[in-house]
Amino acid sequence: MKTAVDVLRHGDMTVPEYMIWLQKADFTNCPKVTFIYGSDETLYACAPSLEKVMQKYGVAYELIVGDGMFHCYPAFPVVKEAKEGWDKMVDLIKGA
Repeated sequence: MKTAVDVLRHGDMTVPEYMIWLQKADFTNCPKVTFIYGSDETLYACAPSLEKVMQKYGVAYELIVGDGMFHCYPAFPVVKEAKEGWDKMVDLIKGA
C-alpha cells in the first residue's frame, strides 16, 4: 500500500519537500491566507502546524472551522450546513 507521500511524489524523489509538506514552504511576502476546514476531516490535524508557519512568517491568516463538517464541505452548497462556507468562498473569490 502506498503512503500519502508516495502518491504525492509520483515516484519522483526530486519533488521538493515544501511541495509535500506545506509547513516547510517559505511564506515570505505571502498575502492573507484563508484556511477552511471541517472539524471532522483528517486534514484538520494540520491546522496547528500551518498556523505556526503563518505566524513565523508574519502572514495574516483566517482559520475557519465548520463544526461537525467534512473535507471540502463548502463545495457542497446543496447541504444546508455547508451554505455559510460556500458563501465565504464566493466572497473570497470575488475579493470581498
